[in-house]
Amino acid sequence: MNDAHDTRHITTEIATAKPFYYAEDDHQQYLYKNPHGYCGIGGIGVCLPPQA
Repeated sequence: MNDAHDTRHITTEIATAKPFYYAEDDHQQYLYKNPHGYCGIGGIGVCLPPQA
């Protein structure tokens, strides 16, 4: 993020995993199926490389 001149901090809370349930087929890959669909989750616009 320094390369993007972004001074905000990223904080992630790690909690114990709970049971995971797949969504119904209509909701799988929603934004792929509906490119202009609504998604209330907004990113910060910075892509970071994966770390091992």
